[in-house]
Amino acid sequence: MIITAFVCPIKYATLRQNKCSQLGQSSFLPPPQPTSFRLLAWIPSILFSSYAVPNKLEVARIEVGIAQLAKTIGHLRSQLREQRSQLRQCLAAISSVRRVPLEIIGEIFGLTLPETTDCRGRGELVNLCLVCKAWRDAALLKHRLWNNIAIETSSDLSYDSITGWLKRSGNVPRTMEVGAYCCNTAERPCTFGDSTLTRLLAEGVSLDHLIIWSTSTQCLATMIAVLEAHRTGTSTARPWDSIRVLCLSFCYIWNEPADPSKSVFLHIPPSVKSLELSTPFIDSDVDLEEAPFHFPPTILQGLTSFDFRLSRPGTRIFSTMQHCANVQTLILSLDCLPMRYDPDDPFIRHVSQFGLLLPKFHTLRLKLHPADSTELFDFLRTPSLRELVIGFDTRTFLGLGDLAPALENFVKKSGCEKTLRTLRLETATTNGEELAAVLLAFPFLTHVTLEDFNFNAHVLGMHLRAGADVDEKPSLARLEVLDVLRVSPEFEFEEPLEFLEDRQLICRGLCDDWHNGFTTLTMTYQQPAVKVPKVDFWSPENLQRARRSGASIRFGQVPNPRQNET
Repeated sequence: MIITAFVCPIKYATLRQNKCSQLGQSSFLPPPQPTSFRLLAWIPSILFSSYAVPNKLEVARIEVGIAQLAKTIGHLRSQLREQRSQLRQCLAAISSVRRVPLEIIGEIFGLTLPETTDCRGRGELVNLCLVCKAWRDAALLKHRLWNNIAIETSSDLSYDSITGWLKRSGNVPRTMEVGAYCCNTAERPCTFGDSTLTRLLAEGVSLDHLIIWSTSTQCLATMIAVLEAHRTGTSTARPWDSIRVLCLSFCYIWNEPADPSKSVFLHIPPSVKSLELSTPFIDSDVDLEEAPFHFPPTILQGLTSFDFRLSRPGTRIFSTMQHCANVQTLILSLDCLPMRYDPDDPFIRHVSQFGLLLPKFHTLRLKLHPADSTELFDFLRTPSLRELVIGFDTRTFLGLGDLAPALENFVKKSGCEKTLRTLRLETATTNGEELAAVLLAFPFLTHVTLEDFNFNAHVLGMHLRAGADVDEKPSLARLEVLDVLRVSPEFEFEEPLEFLEDRQLICRGLCDDWHNGFTTLTMTYQQPAVKVPKVDFWSPENLQRARRSGASIRFGQVPNPRQNET
């Protein structure tokens, strides 16, 4: 029998009475089921398929059923939560994350922890090891997490703790950084004579890289004096004697003795192949040229890398560099003051006439301030130079002729046209004409980087195109990689794309036998202090240009380091 959606109450009552009389009271009872189902069975189904009004007994039964259903639902929900929790545990037990090799976990630790393992860095590494046994095993497998340590001589040093830490590095070369604040003063005597420090250098584990930063050169002399006093007669090599990289930084005082035989630098071990030396800042009222500086030629001759920072450049640069016959990488920073030397000095006259020959130099990194320090190029001869990096300490303005003539003359006199392939210019402002003169003078370059280097891109493009028209071949014909990094958001980013388009046109038209080897263009801009709209570089037109260029083009924003400093 089909019951319509709307049944009057009288007809509903009649139907209910007839059904009960036909089935009998006992046959109407449902089979044993859960309480909620039994309650619902006593409620005629017609109530759920019509708008009929239940009587009081049915209302009471429905309310009891509602309460019982709510209770059952709550119980089932609790069971569902428990089942879901067990499901998550089961999925976690077979998750691929659990099967990540311990070596990969160790690599992740290496990316998250600071490079220098000072007191804070050591604490972070120890906390990772305390998470679980697997993490501890992963950290112990990553030997590079334990191969460096930074200590202060003013703090309490434990020989066993430091050597135990470094021994976990296995056979990885080890680095130890030693420093002190306000050392060697009347209120605070020098702490570099600490017995634990000298014991580490005399009896501890082998070291590859030693960094020492102190108030004065006297701190180093104090440490070496104690180290020599504890020298034993055994033939066992000391960690001090096996150092390969030595970094010395003196913050305030340069107090070398006048007698060369008493110079602290005579005790530098001959095993050192890479040396970084930073002299203290000297103002204009003090002449560092008059201060004693006795660096053993035997040590300089054994170096392959030399990082030299001077606050008062002059004759001492050339007298030191003349012994660097085997140096391949030179990083030279001339801080704050222009070069000063005596042009009548016989040595200077000889160097200015014939140049200072450095036959094995392949990387030269210069940080010049001010711009007139480019006269340094008049004295250098580097026939094997491959990479030239020139940076300026402040936002220096390079006018027309400030840089290009000096570089062109330097390359010609050195005869490094066949080897020089990389040029990097950093932290300066110039007009496009001067930059074009620099680039057009070196058509053999394959990699050019301009970082934090402000220039007029439109003017540069005009001069590069003019140079291409004259030579009937593209400017920088061998260029493969161009990096324009950390420029302002107002930079004309379309100009490099037009430069690439011109190269393609010349390649197809004028130079049928010339192959365009350009592969990568990278451009980044830094966010200024005042917020500006985001640079919309990837317009449809620029996308078409990028595709036509045939090169890989990367564009993005980088943080402003000056904002981080403030």
